[in-house]
Amino acid sequence: MFSSDSEEIEQLDELLPGYRIEERIGTGAGSAIFRAFDESERRWCAVKRVVRHRKIDGRFVEQAENEFTVSQALKHPVLRECYSLSRIRGLVRIREVLIVMEYCPGTELSKVGPLPMAGLLRLFDQLASGLQAMHRSGFIHTDMKPNNVIIDENMRVKIIDFGQSCRIGEIKARVQGTPDFIAPEQVQRHRLDARTDVFNLGATLYWCLTGQPIPTDIPQKKKEKNRINLVGELAITPPHELSPRVPEPLSKLVCDCCRRDPRNRPTMADVIGRLQILSESIQFRKEHAPAAPATCTR
Repeated sequence: MFSSDSEEIEQLDELLPGYRIEERIGTGAGSAIFRAFDESERRWCAVKRVVRHRKIDGRFVEQAENEFTVSQALKHPVLRECYSLSRIRGLVRIREVLIVMEYCPGTELSKVGPLPMAGLLRLFDQLASGLQAMHRSGFIHTDMKPNNVIIDENMRVKIIDFGQSCRIGEIKARVQGTPDFIAPEQVQRHRLDARTDVFNLGATLYWCLTGQPIPTDIPQKKKEKNRINLVGELAITPPHELSPRVPEPLSKLVCDCCRRDPRNRPTMADVIGRLQILSESIQFRKEHAPAAPATCTR
């Protein structure tokens, strides 16, 4: 008898001729992701499978189709590429979708331990540059969080999962986002723009610096699950007050990114510039630090 994974791999082998499905490598919102080898292109890839089992799964099918559509407008080394989309019809509607995507070996940022400050700044400089390229193509990610960042062994990053992405200026039909990283305008269903990604990125950096989520309008804690706050500035404790290793200018940048009013947030270009200045400052201090005193041994 096949295990569930073995059965699913057999099904995918039939649905995707020309691909050798190797193993399941992850799961997402209503989806399973497999590592596969594209025989014609001679490259490894990832296959995302989303199956409509229940009525509620329709939103996951929509997000998968949206991910592919958005990805076709993007071209940047930090942004995951999607190669093809297959729709499998049932009797009445689309039963499932399959996306063949760029294979991104590495580890989710959410599973990486504390990083040296210089390395963390370089990582977020890459992320901000990738998001800026996305904005220049007319789209925003809207769900930046540690789970949607893959880091490889050379500290190169990939931004993944464009299922909730949308065009700049869009008003979404429903609230979408992740509670610990969601911007106020997402909860209020206002127009979204590049400053929404600035908030999400700042919230992600806050988590990396402190190990804690920032307060948002939809708190993750169960005791506060039904509380939605739509007024007043978010009560954010500056990161340098929670972790002495955080430089105050970096702490200020994070708090600026996470201001309630999008008009008060820096642009992504400003974020990149400030990250680079901080990175250069840390490098300068490292290079000009006094040498450790010599020690004598007997």
